[in-house]
Amino acid sequence: FGIFNYFTSCWTYGLGVPSGLFVPSLLTGAVFGRIVGELLRHFGKEVGLSFSFVNPGLYALVGANAMLAGCGRITISLAMIIIEATGSSTFGVPLFMAVVIAKWTGDYYNRGIYDLHIIEL
Repeated sequence: FGIFNYFTSCWTYGLGVPSGLFVPSLLTGAVFGRIVGELLRHFGKEVGLSFSFVNPGLYALVGANAMLAGCGRITISLAMIIIEATGSSTFGVPLFMAVVIAKWTGDYYNRGIYDLHIIEL
């Protein structure tokens, strides 16, 4: 589902029709974050380590945040929106770290999607 959603998100964004970038990026990041959380939990049991504290839902939240920050270069406002949506500030540090790292990684390779469209106009 995650790989299919990733490629369809790229395809629909490239079509030039109003299909959106916000929700598909959040969904794709959430899927990949959840997969990472589930793999940590599963392989922790295989190795004999207790990863019972791993919450795959938190990894999905951080993954969604990082994917949208990397695609759209939305930084502090995105992290604050996600913190307000969860109603808990305990996730603040992982969310801010994911946003900053995703933005820096994206900036290293190219400009953000919205910046590229502004330059085209």
